[in-house]
Amino acid sequence: MGVQQKAELCRWAALAISPAPALDQMPRTPEEEKYAAKLRAKLSKKASQGFGSISTAAQQRYCKYFEEVLNAPQAPMSKRGHVTITKIILSSAPAVGDMRGCRPYVKVFRRGHEIGTNLAPGEYPQFIQESQLNIPFDLGIPIMNDVALTIHHWTGDAYKDGNCPLFVYAFHAGFKDAGLQRIYRIEMDTAYPGKLDVPSEFFIDMITEPSRGRGLFRRGNKQGALEERESMRNDTPWTELIMVSDPNDPLEQKRASSRSHKLKKVLRHVNLVMPTQPSVASSHNPDDSRSLLI
Repeated sequence: MGVQQKAELCRWAALAISPAPALDQMPRTPEEEKYAAKLRAKLSKKASQGFGSISTAAQQRYCKYFEEVLNAPQAPMSKRGHVTITKIILSSAPAVGDMRGCRPYVKVFRRGHEIGTNLAPGEYPQFIQESQLNIPFDLGIPIMNDVALTIHHWTGDAYKDGNCPLFVYAFHAGFKDAGLQRIYRIEMDTAYPGKLDVPSEFFIDMITEPSRGRGLFRRGNKQGALEERESMRNDTPWTELIMVSDPNDPLEQKRASSRSHKLKKVLRHVNLVMPTQPSVASSHNPDDSRSLLI
C-alpha cells in the first residue's frame, strides 16, 4: 500500500468516528461512505465482544485533527505561533461526593509534564458552593504542541488529587486560535473515581492570547530553545506525509513512509466506537466519558 493510500485510510478512519453532525457537513465519496460503514460495524462488533471501548473525547478530537491536516495544504501548527492561557472560567462548581461544591484548582501539562498551575506555593484552594457561577482562575501560562488542561479537587492528599482530575481537556495548541474558547462537558474526559455531580450545561471558558517573545521559549532560555528546536523537528509539515513530489526518489519515499508509519502507529492505539448522536446541547451523563488520561 502506497503512502497516499495509507493517508486516505487514516482519513477514512477519522471520518468513521466523527460525530454525526460533523459528518452531515463533510463531503464523502461513495467509496468513503462504504468504508466508514464497514469500519463502524467492525468496531461495534468488537466492542460488543469486549475487545473495544468507547472512544474518549480526546481521541475523537485528535482524529478530527488528523482529518483536518490530511485535507489541508499544510499543517495548521506550522502557521500559528505560541499562545498563552491567560484565564480559565468554570461555569459553576461541580459537586464532589456528598459535598455541595468543591475546592477546585487548575493545572496545565505539556507532553505529560506539568508546566503551571493557578496556585501559588503554600496556597490552598477555597471551597466553592455549587450554586456559585463563573469561577475564574488566572494562569498566564504559555503553551505549544500537545497540552492537557486539568481541573482538580483539593482534599489535602497531593498525590491523589493530582492523579484524579475532575476534568481533562487534552488538545494540540497548533489547532487553537487566540481568543475565547468554550469547552462543553461532552468535550472533556475525567479520571475522578468518586461521585461527581455535574450539570449537563456545564462548560469551561478558556481565554488565550498570542505569546509575547514566544513565551517560555524566549532567547536566553537555553533549555527552552532546545525544546523548541526539538519541537520544530517533530512538527514537520504534514503535507510531506501525503504528498510525494517525486515517487521515484527513494529517500523522499523513505521519509514520507516514516511519517506515515508514525501516524498509523498513533491511530492503531485508538480503540474507537461511533458515538450515538452526540450533541453539545443535549443531556449528558458525566460517567459516559470517564477515562484515565493522566
